[in-house]
Amino acid sequence: MSPVAFHSYRSVQTGLDLNGPSIEITSNPSSIVTQSTTFETPFGKATGALPIRNTDDAGAVALDTFRTDANKADLVLALPFNTTGGDVSSDISGTGGNKVATDTGATTSTDQSIFYGTSYKFTGGDDYISFDDVNDWYFNGDFTVEGWVWFDADATSNEETIISQWNSAATGSPSYNTGFKIVHSTDGTISATQSRTNSTHYTVQSSKPLALDRWYHIAMVLSGTTLSLYLDGLLQRSTTVAGNAHNSGMRLMIGAQDNNGVDSYANSSGIGAYIL
Repeated sequence: MSPVAFHSYRSVQTGLDLNGPSIEITSNPSSIVTQSTTFETPFGKATGALPIRNTDDAGAVALDTFRTDANKADLVLALPFNTTGGDVSSDISGTGGNKVATDTGATTSTDQSIFYGTSYKFTGGDDYISFDDVNDWYFNGDFTVEGWVWFDADATSNEETIISQWNSAATGSPSYNTGFKIVHSTDGTISATQSRTNSTHYTVQSSKPLALDRWYHIAMVLSGTTLSLYLDGLLQRSTTVAGNAHNSGMRLMIGAQDNNGVDSYANSSGIGAYIL
């Protein structure tokens, strides 16, 4: 993945100056969800698509300043992944403290990037970044989790986890230690799941498999009781949820699930989380 951002939204975006590369979206693909190699970042309720840090005019070099964000007061996690897996949420919001990331195997890579000239690369089954459980990960209200991802292969025998606060050993009915997860499945689709206290896992899935070797912007959005998945700003699926969110108590993990989860995915740069 390249820059990933997770945040809440309050309005539909109609225009932004990314000060970086443009991305052109194929809005009506046939059998797979595709993009051309150059594209214009989509706008909509899922928003996203902004680099977390300001960049040079080519979008390839991260500057020491941060993007302006109307929802910065609600930011709980922001990971540019341009040099480290470190959080910069408090630098953007001006309050609170940055979360401490534990990096296990994931590395900065120049193989692929969409902003900053770098991304974070997750290979094999044991590369991930984790954060201790804090109440900020308890998404019991409107929230958006979003970011950029690049896959060089489909999952093989297990789903590849993009981000989760989820017990990988949980089976059967939803339990207290399942929160939310976004995964890349063996059929090439993306799905987002939230566990609720009415003993239900609510899942929204992309309409088609993703093409390999290109960037996608993904966003998991809860607005009121509507859980939605966006891909490149295009709504994929929505469903109505009930009950409250589970406060799982698991670590927040990029590239894995807790309880010694080993699911992984390739190439990530920039992750953030905002919550209303």
